[in-house]
Amino acid sequence: MPLVLFDCDGVLVNTEELAGRLSRQFLAQAGLTYQDDVFDQRLAGTSFGDFRLRVSQDFLKATGQPIAATFFEDMQNAYLQAEAQHIQPIAGVRDFIEALVHAQIPFAVASNSARANTERKLGLVGLLGFFKGHIFSCDDVAQGKPAPDIYLHAMQAMGKTVPGNCVVIEDSPIGVTAGHAAGMYVIGYAGGAHRASGYAGLLQRVGACFTAHTMPGVAFEAFDQIDEVKFGMQGRNYALRQQRKATRQPN
Repeated sequence: MPLVLFDCDGVLVNTEELAGRLSRQFLAQAGLTYQDDVFDQRLAGTSFGDFRLRVSQDFLKATGQPIAATFFEDMQNAYLQAEAQHIQPIAGVRDFIEALVHAQIPFAVASNSARANTERKLGLVGLLGFFKGHIFSCDDVAQGKPAPDIYLHAMQAMGKTVPGNCVVIEDSPIGVTAGHAAGMYVIGYAGGAHRASGYAGLLQRVGACFTAHTMPGVAFEAFDQIDEVKFGMQGRNYALRQQRKATRQPN
């Protein structure tokens, strides 16, 4: 039986966009700016610990000064206020989850955020009930994404043993890299107005097997891959999917 593993931020909830916008504002005010592609590759999808480390390194390199001692606490407090006011589920993701439930396909969350944070976010948008007991986080592993540890841990905890039978839904280069390194079938969600032009291509370059700009597009591909895992060459759209895989065409 296949297994679907969701990232949380940017895949289930719009917090990746909220955090990205807010952190850029705070960084710019402090005197540190990033090009879109650099921000996406270096900071998007990182754990908060890695974010602090990388930003601190970049700020010191750019300015010759350490970042203010209260910078991250101030930014985190501002983020929590913005989250409480503006957090939303990604459009179409509830329908995707309910379809998995109906089809009796197991699924879980594997997030670079702490478990308590993931539970809070899912609770705020009414998705927590779908994932009770199936939330895996950076708390569970020695190395977060881009290492594959969290996906391999989630697979094993869900009673699965074959990475190639797992479908990962990711939205960041760091997360895609993790799923790819785990040997799983990674679908890159490239939706959102905050994403730069060519973002789908970036996800493919770091290992996404397929990309889509809408969650229904992600869901359609996921169910095709699930069908292929279950039925092989008899799965729906098998020949078309093999042709597309050979040319790696994004959707």
